[in-house]
Amino acid sequence: MEMILALPSETISDIQRRRIVHARSLIRPIDERHVFSYGRIAEREHMDERKAARLYVQGVGEIARFVTLEKASTIRSFLAY
Repeated sequence: MEMILALPSETISDIQRRRIVHARSLIRPIDERHVFSYGRIAEREHMDERKAARLYVQGVGEIARFVTLEKASTIRSFLAY
């Protein structure tokens, strides 16, 4: 679990992008919905909603480029339980 939580901090260089990825990654356990919408994130970061969504996609892309096949397999097996 620690490896999953540390990925954005280890891989995303831009602080604002990292904050957006962390905020958007929070999911409510009861209804499995995002805690923060793009609109709410954009309001907190003083930007347009579409820019927040774009920065989120870029941040996830940075994480995807960083993760090796071995790390992805470990994460997948952890999430399977």
